[in-house]
Amino acid sequence: MTLIPSIGSGTVRTSMVVAFLSAWRALRAAPWTTGAAIVTLALGAGASTAVFAIANGVLLRPLVYASPDRLVLISAVRRVDGTDLGTPLDRVPEWRSRLRAVQDLAAYSTGEFTIRGVGDPVIAQAAIVSREFFRVMGSPARQGRWPGGTVGVPEAVVSHAFATRWGSGVSPIGKQMTIGSTVFTVTAVAGGGFAFPSERAEVWLPVDAVPDLQVFGRPNARPYRLVARLVDGVSVEQARADVTRVVGELFPSANAMDGSVRELREAVVGASRPIVFAFAAAATLLFLVACANAATLLVGRAVARQREFAVRLALGAGRGQLIRAAFVESLLLAAAATIAGIGLAQLILATFRDAIGTQVPRIASVTIDLPVLLAAAGAAVIVTIICGTAPTIGAGRGRELGVFRQGASTTHRSGRRVRDALVVIQIAMAVVLLVGAGLLGRTVWTLFSTDIGADRDRALVARLSLTETTRFDASSRGDFVRRLLADVRSLPGVEAAGLGSNLPPRVNQLEFSVRILNEERGQDETVGLSLVSVTPGYFEALGVPMLRGREFAEADEISGQPVAVMTARFARQLSPQSDPLDTVLNLALPRASGGRVKPRLVGMARDVRFRGLESPALGAVYVPWSQLPTGVSYLVVRSAGDPAALAPAIARVIRTLDPTMPVPQIRTLTEEVAEAVEVRTLRLALVGGLAILAFVVAAGGLCGALVRDVV
Repeated sequence: MTLIPSIGSGTVRTSMVVAFLSAWRALRAAPWTTGAAIVTLALGAGASTAVFAIANGVLLRPLVYASPDRLVLISAVRRVDGTDLGTPLDRVPEWRSRLRAVQDLAAYSTGEFTIRGVGDPVIAQAAIVSREFFRVMGSPARQGRWPGGTVGVPEAVVSHAFATRWGSGVSPIGKQMTIGSTVFTVTAVAGGGFAFPSERAEVWLPVDAVPDLQVFGRPNARPYRLVARLVDGVSVEQARADVTRVVGELFPSANAMDGSVRELREAVVGASRPIVFAFAAAATLLFLVACANAATLLVGRAVARQREFAVRLALGAGRGQLIRAAFVESLLLAAAATIAGIGLAQLILATFRDAIGTQVPRIASVTIDLPVLLAAAGAAVIVTIICGTAPTIGAGRGRELGVFRQGASTTHRSGRRVRDALVVIQIAMAVVLLVGAGLLGRTVWTLFSTDIGADRDRALVARLSLTETTRFDASSRGDFVRRLLADVRSLPGVEAAGLGSNLPPRVNQLEFSVRILNEERGQDETVGLSLVSVTPGYFEALGVPMLRGREFAEADEISGQPVAVMTARFARQLSPQSDPLDTVLNLALPRASGGRVKPRLVGMARDVRFRGLESPALGAVYVPWSQLPTGVSYLVVRSAGDPAALAPAIARVIRTLDPTMPVPQIRTLTEEVAEAVEVRTLRLALVGGLAILAFVVAAGGLCGALVRDVV
């Protein structure tokens, strides 16, 4: 009987242990190269892992709603610019009865409400939703139950973050909060991923329990949007045709309107794609730079070991054994780099989450889960194995004698060429990143330094919520505004103070259109205008110069006579052949009490940007705040010194005059301008940070190659 020897599992385990111990000794023999390779690969793995996590969590992970691919947003839009015109609440039943492509439909709107009963009064972003809203969305509540939809019962839903206002570990279910004169009972806490219609939504309120919004005497002024669930088998294109038909039926005389249908996913994450793509592109280049750097180190190390390979081959080792040893060494490097990279990815993700706030939807729930870990580990392992084992593949082909005869310099020549090519590649990619960051930086600086029409230096601003937002106008708050301005102006270091409905560079609450017709010149154009209500002192505090005439005075507030200030550019458009100053304008403007009046022009001011830094300044018409008081207004204060030093004193004045008013955030006008470009600034910070890191890695690779050549 022939005995056939077998290799047991113990022998296999022993071989594996020996292989790993040999690989460990080989790596310890070159600590600087090993450490540099691990650090470099960890940087690339960390950046790529963070990108995988963000892209998966923000763009790829399904929304938390039931069958989210069947949810769409429906609206009537202005044909010329795509502006969503909204719909009055009383017309929602008509939409529901006429649409054939949807099986369920709900209405929603947004607003800011002063909420009491949760500690200090707080201003919260609220969604006002119809009874069908939570049924249409189809997502379970985190705690409690969705409102039952009973008409007249004031029930509310809060976000998980808002629920913590009652205390950590305290259930908000059954708690009460007050908005205006209405007491709401909390019946549910929304899940972490439930963030519709925006990431800033903290409270969901039923439309039946929220008083109607009135704008200068006009009731039912709150615009609503529509969210719907498509009938099974109906495509978005078919739904769009159906909505266009309904728009034509509901607004037969409005030729300038179109129907719009957007997938909910696109509406939720579409605006965040530029930020995520910029981060992904920069992180991908950093990963490639790190891979090239690691390849440079590993190729250089392998080339330096050619004499060792030749000796081992001459002693009887097989080429497969060399490749297997290099494979095990690469696995150890990849494992160490992946572990370090995951820790770095957590740090990058936390920094990214803190930096962007609510600019990117669903970022709060992004985690490094198993698919992300597998993708990151797989990328690191593949790159490391290729770089670590490729130099050994050519060994064992009768080249041992040549290695001994030719000497080290000749042996290293081919390896040096490979290293040089890799160094050039990584430096080129790092330069591409730096150039991209430079272009972004130039764009941000150009926007930040854009002339907004006001003097941003030494100006302090505070957003005041003067009503419960059930009315757009704040007629009852005139006395508070007068006392507030008097007290603020008396503070040491205050040069001027005023109140206005608009704030540069991006708060433009009221906008209307004027048709200018001049038959003699063949002029027939429609001009968009900002309607701004301001108190005396607003122009001086904001640093907006009067080009002609005067700004408003206290006498204008007392007399109640309709007067206006206009930007010079619009004045030229309105009256190109005559001087309109001190004349009654052929322009009817609304008043808080209702109706319209034609004001007398008393001054011409410089153009101011109220629609963002990237949009041209609209013409503007200014009226006294007492004639058109807005519920949300902006206090502007000009200081003689550092404006930020005045913030505590202004907060004390507001708290003393009205302890029930939420103390607003007070900051400089320069900070307002910086916030207007924060999306681009964020992209610059992400790309710039990764570009600098990539350049450092590439420079390290270059230095390492030069040092090795010298040695």
